[in-house]
Amino acid sequence: MRRAATYTGTAPVPGARLAALTPDGRTLAFAILGDIYVLGANGGRARAITRGLPVDTQPAFSPDGRWIAFLSDRSGAENLWVMRPDGKDARQVTLHDDDPIFVSPSWTADGTGLLVSRYWPDRNAYELWRYPVSGGAGEVVVANRTQGTGVLW
Repeated sequence: MRRAATYTGTAPVPGARLAALTPDGRTLAFAILGDIYVLGANGGRARAITRGLPVDTQPAFSPDGRWIAFLSDRSGAENLWVMRPDGKDARQVTLHDDDPIFVSPSWTADGTGLLVSRYWPDRNAYELWRYPVSGGAGEVVVANRTQGTGVLW
């Protein structure tokens, strides 16, 4: 069964969260109920590009519009993934199995890296991380504050 919806209004897409726009302004990507959809910026029929049990959220287009970064638990824990705008060639970028809490993925200007905020519940704090799109270890860009010192590491 294919899921699709038609949208012709000018208001935000009902129920959509964190919509992303391609650099050329022609296509929107958004997540509803754990699936990612694409829709022409002028309205029309939304098409699911991810489906099923995994929760896929927070799509972000690459600077050239050829990739979408997104968060997904399809590997068991939430991780950072990339795929083509048609949903093909999905590939896991981060390999965490400690169930990290990621928020707001975005691309570096040159399209070679991904930035994402990681929440640490035991510290009640966020850190900004950078990961190479090709995979591999990430690096902390902005660390959380050390308790009591006010110093950023």
